[in-house]
Amino acid sequence: MGAVLAMRSLVFGAALLALGGCAQLENLSNTVTLSGSRSAGQGATAPTATAQGEGVGVKVVTQTAPARGLEVVIPSRDANATLSLAGRNGTVETWRTDDDITVSVDRGVVVATRGLGDDLMAADSGPTLAALRGTKIGAYRRTYRFLTADNHSDYVLLGCEMTTAGNETLAGQNLLRHEEKCSNPKMTVTNIYWTNKKGRIQAGRQWVSPTVGQIAIGVLN
Repeated sequence: MGAVLAMRSLVFGAALLALGGCAQLENLSNTVTLSGSRSAGQGATAPTATAQGEGVGVKVVTQTAPARGLEVVIPSRDANATLSLAGRNGTVETWRTDDDITVSVDRGVVVATRGLGDDLMAADSGPTLAALRGTKIGAYRRTYRFLTADNHSDYVLLGCEMTTAGNETLAGQNLLRHEEKCSNPKMTVTNIYWTNKKGRIQAGRQWVSPTVGQIAIGVLN
């Protein structure tokens, strides 16, 4: 785990919000709980298990100049960091710490990580985005790709369904909460997305690998 993620461990948990391109993360004062009373299952755990670090407190502060960065929280590492934009490939943006830990995001859906030790090599985002738009109704599949110890690809196929859990006020913003439950015979995970009135993901809590578990991101548009 890199020094940048390790040094900023005062704010950690299972959810993080950064809104509207003009927000920054602060800690310890004027906090709001993003996770509420509901919880998402940590990767590869029983469906009734709760995520580690439930209930992170954040404060969103309006600034005159837009902040640029992706706020990332990793509950299993008790760590958080602000990542800078490193590059774009179509709709996928890759965000990086100073010590080369990266998170790649497709319009709010995490599709890859690097430098975490048990990385997500790739994940599809299309089915999730279609379900959030309402253009895909009912069950759908998502594929996650990992590397084995002998450097071979290992694919995890999950059957998923998206439900709308209702409106939640997060940091003064009225957002719509969506819960994506994905499972196969060996595991069940729940991803959570908060979207604004335009349907854009503003925050999310998403599973990335069996060891890392879930990470929370705040998307700065």
